[in-house]
Amino acid sequence: MNFATVLSALLLVSCAIPAPAIQEAADAKEQDYELEENAVVGVRGFAGPIRVRGWDRKTARVKTTRSGRDRERLEVKVESTKSELQVSVRHPEDARHLDASVEIEVWIPVALKSLTLKTVSGEITVDDVRAAESRITTVSGAIRAANLKGDLAATSVSGGILAKGLAGGRAALTVTSGSIEGSGKLDVLEMTSVSGGATFDLAPGKDAWSVRASTVNGSIRLTLPAAAGAKVKCTTLSGEIRCDFPMKDKSGPEKPLVGHVLDGTFGGGTGSIHASTINGGVAILQGK
Repeated sequence: MNFATVLSALLLVSCAIPAPAIQEAADAKEQDYELEENAVVGVRGFAGPIRVRGWDRKTARVKTTRSGRDRERLEVKVESTKSELQVSVRHPEDARHLDASVEIEVWIPVALKSLTLKTVSGEITVDDVRAAESRITTVSGAIRAANLKGDLAATSVSGGILAKGLAGGRAALTVTSGSIEGSGKLDVLEMTSVSGGATFDLAPGKDAWSVRASTVNGSIRLTLPAAAGAKVKCTTLSGEIRCDFPMKDKSGPEKPLVGHVLDGTFGGGTGSIHASTINGGVAILQGK
């Protein structure tokens, strides 16, 4: 057998052997921790999503998945006692140039004393959690909350906020670039957006409820039960004002020189609504 024949045979064999599968650049870790109700929970990410869910167990579960070429340069640290759980991602000073991210998933007892979630880049999702106080912050990424009970302060620089089924004393929702959309039963609602609209379906939690909403570029839309009553002060620079409720005790000019103004009372007037926008309309709608 000559050299050319041997070489051809080797090539045929090598082509017949399947190439090894390219493994995804990721590694995952998962562990349970004993955690009492009314505990303090904090998660501080870096790049990657954070997902938190409540469950009916006296333990917390933390699952982290590092991915990317430089994932080894990100350190995930978990500190736990029966009354507190802290999850954080440590990164080098030149982290801006890293090809790496960490996905953090946490399952926690339903009732907490406080919940703090922060990340630089990534979406934050919270479902079915009751905490006396929740603080959620992301620089770049959306915030999504469903069935969250307790006071809430949520802030996103670049990304919208979607908060459904809230129940608590106060919710403050702040966005620089992005829209706000939500629903729930609250005593105090605050919505602020620089570039994006704000929409909320509100069931007032008590008689002396209040809403404050402001946007620079975006409309404000508030839906209330038919039995609601409030003192209203709404202003727009460029946009119409609509109110489905019969107004009384109206004051101010009918046609101001600039923009539109609605100042008065509807229903029993027990609540208060202050809404202002520069470029956009304001609508106070009557629900069921």
